[in-house]
Amino acid sequence: MIKIFLTGDNHIGRGFKYDKADELGELRLNAFKAMADKAAEEQCDIFVIAGDLFENNYNYSEHEIESLINNLKSFHGKILILPGNHDFDSENINLWRVFASKAEGKINLKILNKFKVYELNIRDEHVMIFPAYCDAEHSPQGKNNLDWIKEYFNNNNLDNNIYKIGIAHGAIEGETPDAD
Repeated sequence: MIKIFLTGDNHIGRGFKYDKADELGELRLNAFKAMADKAAEEQCDIFVIAGDLFENNYNYSEHEIESLINNLKSFHGKILILPGNHDFDSENINLWRVFASKAEGKINLKILNKFKVYELNIRDEHVMIFPAYCDAEHSPQGKNNLDWIKEYFNNNNLDNNIYKIGIAHGAIEGETPDAD
């Protein structure tokens, strides 16, 4: 059995329209300490942040990144971060390269920013991670970041004894309210 702690849409850096905006922003950052502690207490194997960790991918601070890394240190399993539509990753975006660089040697981190299978070994179990990360704020009409996963499954015979975990962020046509 694999245990996963999942969070998403945390939107670090989102402004508040209240008197104590700075304090509320710090509380949002510090919530990661409580989540990491709970994941460790529950003996989770993987801590997943399924998109929109940050409010955007251009207006972040080193303080926010360092606080997040420090707050995640109590979790010793694998930490997987999927870029979402607010903090999407693309060739010209530095957020995730900066984050990975600052996290190196401090936490067991993998940023899921490629359309490929990420393979892990957890407690002698082979685990395959299938990410559908966001590479833009809005997908072009007709584009679906899940398509590569469908193709992979159509073209490969996979052992039923291997854990296969899909992680996605975004709206599902016909299922999720989307004004656009």
